[in-house]
Amino acid sequence: MARVYPIIAPRDVREAPEAVRELLDLKVPFLQIRGEEPAEVLAAARRILEWRKGSGPRLVINDFLEVAQELGAGLHIGQEDGVDPKTARKHLGPEVPLGFSTHSVEEFRSALKEYGSVLTSLSLGPVFPTRSKPDARPPIGIAPVRETRRMLDRFSGPVPGFLVAIGGITSHNAADVFAAGADLVAVIGALRDHSGLLSRDVRKRIEEFEERVGGKLRSITIRSRTAS
Repeated sequence: MARVYPIIAPRDVREAPEAVRELLDLKVPFLQIRGEEPAEVLAAARRILEWRKGSGPRLVINDFLEVAQELGAGLHIGQEDGVDPKTARKHLGPEVPLGFSTHSVEEFRSALKEYGSVLTSLSLGPVFPTRSKPDARPPIGIAPVRETRRMLDRFSGPVPGFLVAIGGITSHNAADVFAAGADLVAVIGALRDHSGLLSRDVRKRIEEFEERVGGKLRSITIRSRTAS
């Protein structure tokens, strides 16, 4: 299973449907859809679920708890989204993916202690400079990925299944991120063409990640989390 976690937009579903379908055929564990309005995210997510085959990636909705609930999809929430992960888990149940964003070792440590038992993944970044998010914070580099990996490995309580690195990650620098301890790399810009749409050669681009890393990655399993 590829350790790439693609993030797409509703525009990709509308204007590059073949590329999205191609993405659904690839062996990636999750596919996140990120948009500005709940209605457009809901419409795009419904299309994706219609296209997805039984063995396709788990769909994750960015920000919008109500959309995730309606579809039975996963949810990813950020520091400023106003949704408490424990509350989200109670609404979503134990089976669906739930992720949470952090931007520093300190935020990661706090989230791990507070929400580790209910999260499927904890994201950290931006690792490198990125243009995919206009309000992105300054890049933190690879060292915090290594530090949070050690933190997870030594933590005595329940921990999320995945450490996800995000921000400016490409097939050229992903090997260093994985070597630092990331389980998955979330990617946006590396899968896009010059117009900003999901590229028609998205399969080739994801395969490049695997080829450059050499396939020497830890095995991953999607686990249920407690809803209590």
